[in-house]
Amino acid sequence: MDRFVEMQGRSLQPGISRAAKRRFELRTEPLLPEMEHCFSCLIRKRVCINESADRIDAFSPGDYPKVCFRPVVTQACATRNVESDKPPQLGMSVVARQRCIPHWLILDLRRGKWIAGFGYGPEAARVPR
Repeated sequence: MDRFVEMQGRSLQPGISRAAKRRFELRTEPLLPEMEHCFSCLIRKRVCINESADRIDAFSPGDYPKVCFRPVVTQACATRNVESDKPPQLGMSVVARQRCIPHWLILDLRRGKWIAGFGYGPEAARVPR
């Protein structure tokens, strides 16, 4: 992961494993990794892999799948099971949106399933081979 692309005013370093790149190149359907940063009583980061890439705010960094970033806030605090609970969410308007854009995003394929992660900071995640 040594290349950077600009996404909404910030440098994003996308990375993709060899297995994910091969599968992506064979696809005829779109793929959209959506980075979601949820602000509530707990802060959650996750990447949802969508099979539709028709979002207006989707960004295409070259040979990588289109990606998008969505900051959200929950209407209520639910700490029971953060990953499986789906509390009602609201889109979050951010004044300096480029400050919220992650620094890196990785996409991998394990046992036939898409997995992804993103983060902040100068240290980029290592892309699995």
